[in-house]
Amino acid sequence: AVVSTQSTGAGTHQKECLQIACQILRFYFNPIIDKWKEVSEVGKFTLESSPSDPMVQNMALLVLEELGRALAAQNEMPDSKLELSEVLNHWLGILSGVVVPILQDETSQMMPGACDIISTIGNKVFSSFEVHTQRLIMT
Repeated sequence: AVVSTQSTGAGTHQKECLQIACQILRFYFNPIIDKWKEVSEVGKFTLESSPSDPMVQNMALLVLEELGRALAAQNEMPDSKLELSEVLNHWLGILSGVVVPILQDETSQMMPGACDIISTIGNKVFSSFEVHTQRLIMT
């Protein structure tokens, strides 16, 4: 992807950067596996700090969705390089952050994206959650 050099506003640049992050997570996760926590923080921060730009928020949701898919796939591998406790903390941060209010707002245009994020948790992580957290996820 090519980042525009025109002055089209911060939102455009944010969207382009988030699109690039999605592609990197989708196709090049293994080379950047040591930086997954930083990508998670970028996705969460962008989602929380861009309430006036739904397009940027949707792109941040996509970043977190791609990250969730990559983490779930990596966790299922017998030689996974991920610490389960770190992945659990990632998901607890997602579940205690801005995603839950999105899921609780039936009128939110971002609700499908938030549901998509939750659907990427993965069996190994889900079964490691406490029962009340599993119930929160299922409801």
